[in-house]
Amino acid sequence: MLSEIERLLVKCGYPWQAENVRKLIDLQDTNEAEFVRLIQDGGMWGGSGAVWEVGPMGEDTVAFKKAMVQLAEEMEDVGLACKGSQFAACCFRNELGS
Repeated sequence: MLSEIERLLVKCGYPWQAENVRKLIDLQDTNEAEFVRLIQDGGMWGGSGAVWEVGPMGEDTVAFKKAMVQLAEEMEDVGLACKGSQFAACCFRNELGS
């Protein structure tokens, strides 16, 4: 799911946020503690400038929101959910009508 989120961010012109996601992809199998810290960090789920808060994504908006919901659900499934991921998923589910 992280790769899809990164792809959409790059496509839609959000290089800083895409780089944050790329770091997670790179850490996923090499540094579990840092991966956990960053996936729960404000850079992913915080306020303005965070990955989940990116602006217009045009035709990719729905795909991005669905991917973020899926990531939040995967985090929940493995015990990595944080308040930010739960909040973002709730917001996106409401916007998607699911």
